[in-house]
Amino acid sequence: MFYLICMVFMVIFFIACMLSVIYASEIYQWQHYNSYKFKQWLKSGSIKKDAHEEKIKKEVKKNDYRLYIKTS
Repeated sequence: MFYLICMVFMVIFFIACMLSVIYASEIYQWQHYNSYKFKQWLKSGSIKKDAHEEKIKKEVKKNDYRLYIKTS
């Protein structure tokens, strides 16, 4: 019984190893494609964030200028 369980796990391990060898190039390309898309997503997010921050800074400057005019 012990040998049967060991053989089943060995067969499953062997199949998993063979599948990983067969599909290694596809997995490699998929990982790099996903990392490229992730970097682009991060970059686009930071661009949007920077644009939003610039917009807020302009509004703050405009409001400060208005306050300066009102107080003087």
